[in-house]
Amino acid sequence: KFLEHEKLVESKPRRGYFVRLFSKQEMVSIFELREVLEGLAAKRAAANITDKQIEILNCFFGSFTESDNITDYRAYAKEDRRFHNFITEIGAKEFLKSILQTYNFITASYQYLSTEGLVRPPNETIQEHLAVIEAIKDRDSEAAENLMRQHFKKSLAYLKRELNGEANK
Repeated sequence: KFLEHEKLVESKPRRGYFVRLFSKQEMVSIFELREVLEGLAAKRAAANITDKQIEILNCFFGSFTESDNITDYRAYAKEDRRFHNFITEIGAKEFLKSILQTYNFITASYQYLSTEGLVRPPNETIQEHLAVIEAIKDRDSEAAENLMRQHFKKSLAYLKRELNGEANK
């Protein structure tokens, strides 16, 4: 009932429960919220990160920095989810954490089979992720928030272009 109430699953009489598919318009709304909320989480993470957590943060995306062309979308998508969840874990307190976990679940369920749930290609987002990591490691709260928000603004713009492209067909 909770998942149904949260609009994460749909109940189909005599058939069971199914993960709900979200429209591009709904994803635009979710990314608008994630921009603000994950920006706040990144800001808090930069202010509160421990040296041990910085060691962990240093390990994200390491296997992808050697390549000029990232083609393993599945591995990158998994690392992307781990990264965003880690920032949420260290930067989000109380209600913010549960809200972001719900939105991250929804985003992960928004799957293009060919892109493993990623909105934009890894070659486009890798430098954005690394910049957020550097700002958090430097404990620069404002830069961490701004860079995370920019990361989401670019994905939002991409989703909106897709949405407008569909509307114009």
